[in-house]
Amino acid sequence: MNIYNVKVRLNLDKPEHLAAYEILKGSEKSMSQFVIAAVNAYGGYLSNEEEKDLLLRQVSDTVRSTLCEVLGVSLSTTKPVEIPTDIAEESGEIADDFLQNF
Repeated sequence: MNIYNVKVRLNLDKPEHLAAYEILKGSEKSMSQFVIAAVNAYGGYLSNEEEKDLLLRQVSDTVRSTLCEVLGVSLSTTKPVEIPTDIAEESGEIADDFLQNF
């Protein structure tokens, strides 16, 4: 028999530990079966999230390289340009004057 023992210590003074203990205690499965199912489910969740992240990165890289080929330029991350306050106010006044002419 190939058996590996794992010890879990729950501090019932901590709310999250107490909640876990209540779930384990109320389960119809043995603690071992419950922990095995939980670990396998959580591990599968992580694998799915990692696969989604990898796919997203691949799509993003593909779109970026295609745009670079089509546009013939290098795309880089940019930050928004701040317009000086006096220019923004002047532009707003010009727009107001224009709209009043209608």
